[in-house]
Amino acid sequence: MNEKFSKEHLIEFYFVIKRLILHYLKNILEFGILSKNKVFLKPL
Repeated sequence: MNEKFSKEHLIEFYFVIKRLILHYLKNILEFGILSKNKVFLKPL
């Protein structure tokens, strides 16, 4: 039972980490797009 529990716990932990990484990547991409737009808008 302990092995099964630890395996399920690791899977849950993996999904939480994956979700956090995807969330941060999305934020970084959105921030990059916004900063690029600001850079393009500055000369205009």
